[in-house]
Amino acid sequence: MVILPSTFTGSPRHVHEYAQDAMTYVRAYGRPDFFITFTCNPSWDEIKELLLTGQSPVCSGNATASNEENAQYQLGSYISSNEAVWRILSFSIHERYPTVVHLAVHLQNGQRVYFTSENVRARAMSPLPTTLTEFFTLCRNDTFARTLLYSEVPTYFTWNASTRKFQRRKQGRAVQGHLNLYSTDALGRLYTVHPNNAECFYVRLLLINVCGPTSFQELKTVNGHVCATFREACQKLNLLENDAHWDISLADTSNSAQPQQIRTLFSIILTTCFPANRKDIWEKIETI
Repeated sequence: MVILPSTFTGSPRHVHEYAQDAMTYVRAYGRPDFFITFTCNPSWDEIKELLLTGQSPVCSGNATASNEENAQYQLGSYISSNEAVWRILSFSIHERYPTVVHLAVHLQNGQRVYFTSENVRARAMSPLPTTLTEFFTLCRNDTFARTLLYSEVPTYFTWNASTRKFQRRKQGRAVQGHLNLYSTDALGRLYTVHPNNAECFYVRLLLINVCGPTSFQELKTVNGHVCATFREACQKLNLLENDAHWDISLADTSNSAQPQQIRTLFSIILTTCFPANRKDIWEKIETI
């Protein structure tokens, strides 16, 4: 089986990545407006009602318009050698503005490590920095960065791929009250994490809501208390739904349903609703 990466233009992962970037634009600027047209059937009752006696759909310009876009495209389409080479080499086929910077999300020492047979030991002992680990470093060294969310960093800092560090932007709009600090329209997007990857999912949730953490430990520190897990930190910050409504649902079900039906409902809650504390729910209904 061959899996085409997101760097391969037109692959499913490439299209999915663009769709995620589009949602980043929606988050920043709101929903887009579209003027949508479509080809309809001239025999529709809604069109016939607009016609005078003896008229046909083609006689009324305000009811129908002859515009066979598909046929026009097929008749006029011509793929030259220039376009063929352009697509084979996966050059950009359209432009986007502003830039969307992709930001890594992972657990401590859980980043991807790329290596060869020559440097496998060195990479295993000292993995390359990621945008997340360097975000922590940036927050330790830059007081302004401590006021930012992870997704806001690309607005004021640029990621240097060669040194693998965040650097202050040297061009853009000057930020009032800060010397040599500039902002642009660049947007940051954290990679999505499936809820089944629980702790990493909660790391992402904290990064979306917590400004300026300097380490993974500080990320799960709430009011001076270092939480045992990232999920616990999310709970203390009220970022998770309370499981009380699941307790009530199961308690009500136990009054009228058979044990098998209760177990089925419990399974549905676990697999589709992602409660915050599954063990506590089980202990409450274990003896029902």
